[in-house]
Amino acid sequence: MTTTFNKAISLIATMVMAFVLMIPAGAAYAAGTGTITIVPPAGTASSATNTYKVYKVFDANGNGTNISYKLSGSDTLSQAMKDAGFSVDSAGNVNGPDELNQAAIKAIADYVTADDLVATVTSTGENNAVAEGLDNGYYYITTSTGTAVSITSTNPDAAVQDKNTVPDVNKKIASVSSGSVNSDGMHAIAQAGAAVSYQSEITVPKNTKNLKFSDTMDDTQTLDASSVAVTVNGVAVDADNYTLTTADHTFSIAFKDSYISALSDETVITVTYNATVNSSALSSDPSTNKAKITYGDNDAADSSGTTKVYNAKITVNKEFENLTGTLPNNDSAQFVLKKGDQYYSISNNVVSWVDSIDNATKLTFNQTGHDTFTGLSDGEYTLVESKTPAGYQTAANRTITIDNDDYEAKNLEQDAFVENETGTSLPSTGGMGTTLLYIVGAALVIGAGVLLITRRKMQE
Repeated sequence: MTTTFNKAISLIATMVMAFVLMIPAGAAYAAGTGTITIVPPAGTASSATNTYKVYKVFDANGNGTNISYKLSGSDTLSQAMKDAGFSVDSAGNVNGPDELNQAAIKAIADYVTADDLVATVTSTGENNAVAEGLDNGYYYITTSTGTAVSITSTNPDAAVQDKNTVPDVNKKIASVSSGSVNSDGMHAIAQAGAAVSYQSEITVPKNTKNLKFSDTMDDTQTLDASSVAVTVNGVAVDADNYTLTTADHTFSIAFKDSYISALSDETVITVTYNATVNSSALSSDPSTNKAKITYGDNDAADSSGTTKVYNAKITVNKEFENLTGTLPNNDSAQFVLKKGDQYYSISNNVVSWVDSIDNATKLTFNQTGHDTFTGLSDGEYTLVESKTPAGYQTAANRTITIDNDDYEAKNLEQDAFVENETGTSLPSTGGMGTTLLYIVGAALVIGAGVLLITRRKMQE
């Protein structure tokens, strides 16, 4: 073993190469078999898996301090390995370059074959993967995310940190056509029929393989397939670089490896798309969804936070004073809802606002009961009794406010208790005058009778 190659091994233990950092274990060494412990990337999702393949490049003979290398079996060095600085002396010892540059790393990756694969181990989340029972050797390790992890030696043990960064996805609600979005972009109140605009950002490490983005919505939202757009730094990505698949409530984008590999490390891909709120009664049970990415040979997965789209409703609870059963002759009370100077109207689960009360949606009551104005966004509303049944007084207008920062049921599902009271009969001048005449007349008749009887008694 030459001094030059010993220096190379020392450099391997500390260098940053391409996307990785190797950290040899500081344990007591002995000849024989050993292990390689692989620490997965920081931030790996708890359910994500990384599969590592360990290839033996050269045989080795180590005593825990010193180590020497030889070709395995009948192997010969490739021309690329020789060009990268590897050589074999007359005694069969392998010597290497002072450092592993990109050309050397590529040469090693091309040099190993399926026959050199000696171990396949998998980590889950941030739990380590351990390849055991390895002969002393010089090893090349890859991961299912698509990039090299490290090149290291067992003497007899080694530990390497997978410094590959993993793809990440974030999603938020950018805007709603009728309603409002919370400051965190994760909550919104949207009127039924409104368009909700979403924005997802995928941070892509260089050389990520098999990258796929998807979003599946509740059936309370309908995707506008024509709205899906993919950009990088505000510039549209050529559709030839991905495959878009859409349905009513879901879509996916499968990116081509050739496109991803050409990107700069940590490039952010932005996906924007719109959906229509098609339910009129979401209220405090919101429409939820999240974006998801899969990547690598094992389809490791990561998901964004959950966005929630609410709408509100106002329920009119109606009572009539002294009413048993229903009102006669199909008489009824009717209510409309105003926002500003316009009136609420709903058709096919789509809310609109009209100028004429004649075109407004009306809640009609001919007995005690309840009915609801649904699919509302935030704002101030006025409940108006537009028709009052005979014999009852018109109820006063009610003002109801839906707060755009309050997603509790008490705010999103408000009740208005309305009672029509019976009218009070006012006194009538004609009616009261006739009564007085009867009273006065009767008093005169009685008085005359008393006077007549008194006179007769006096004459006797």
